[in-house]
Amino acid sequence: MAWMKTIFEAPFRGLAVMVHVYATNRRWVAARMAAPRARALMKGAIAVTMVVWIVIWLVAGERQRARLTEAMKSFWAPPTQSIETDTSK
Repeated sequence: MAWMKTIFEAPFRGLAVMVHVYATNRRWVAARMAAPRARALMKGAIAVTMVVWIVIWLVAGERQRARLTEAMKSFWAPPTQSIETDTSK
């Protein structure tokens, strides 16, 4: 009977570990963002990354630009049903 209890406890233990890791990471990020220049440094890094990607998009050729645009659209699009059913059989 103990093995049955262990089997049923496993998902809850996994969930508890994930919640603990999430909470620990949130506390770590909050502590780092409390540093005097950390928030400004993070915003600067995000701005630099955005500018680099805009430059890449501007320098890319027409075909590559279309691929980049489609990739970004698919990145921001809501998830769709990925399993296709074949009804022709």
